[in-house]
Amino acid sequence: MTQHKKTTSPLSSPLSSSPTLTLKLSPTSSPLSALAPLPHELQPQELSARERQALSLLSPLPSSTEELARRAYPLTLTELRCVLVTLMERGALSAAQGDRLSPFFKVLGVGAQEARLLALFDREGQREGREELRAQALAALFHSPRGVALFESLDALERVSLCGPWVRPMMALASEELFPRLAIAALYQATPPEARCALLWRLERCRAEVGGEAKRAYEALLTTHELSAEELEVLFSELKREGELEGLSALMLSASAQTRACFERAVSVEVFEAS
Repeated sequence: MTQHKKTTSPLSSPLSSSPTLTLKLSPTSSPLSALAPLPHELQPQELSARERQALSLLSPLPSSTEELARRAYPLTLTELRCVLVTLMERGALSAAQGDRLSPFFKVLGVGAQEARLLALFDREGQREGREELRAQALAALFHSPRGVALFESLDALERVSLCGPWVRPMMALASEELFPRLAIAALYQATPPEARCALLWRLERCRAEVGGEAKRAYEALLTTHELSAEELEVLFSELKREGELEGLSALMLSASAQTRACFERAVSVEVFEAS
């Protein structure tokens, strides 16, 4: 299970700042289909000294170019960009490392590696179930001019499928902080209705990956927004599958009548199936 430390998180990335993330899976993909696994993640002994150093710079995140240049020495920032993009092309970054790319490259910049990142994004888009690698490429590009243009060109379901690097840190921090809970609710509100079921499925996959507390993660969403019956069925079905459904009981006291009714039906089915 991927663990995220409570360090600077990419919550100031596309989920909570301009441009608004109005999150579409590719037309050939289903929001309820499992993503294909990433390529073989390289073990430390398989990495060169330069590669290990480059990955070590992702945590803690740098606050300035000057700090990053000092920590990266003897690597130059140009070399650092090249090493990181090469690792991404090899599928060598973990999900947790990929979740840091957007704020990291906001400080580092993509420089001459922009074309390689765009090519990586396009190449992985031609391969079934490679959303995670595409998401990493998008995260690295996001703060560059062409990255913003790329993001704006995506439709709602594509954005849903690529939102992992921003949503996972939210889910990891939601157990302790209010802002991520509000951001999750705002993300739902900003998403077009036709993509919300896919978004809710993706949110729950991300929460399960980091082990976030469901009650906290969905607190603002379930008590301040009126989800449709279909949307609630998607969310509650995924929570039931993860064994987290009954943990929402306390939230139902502040939820709408429709939300409570859908929750009670889901719990009743769960009890029936268990008997």
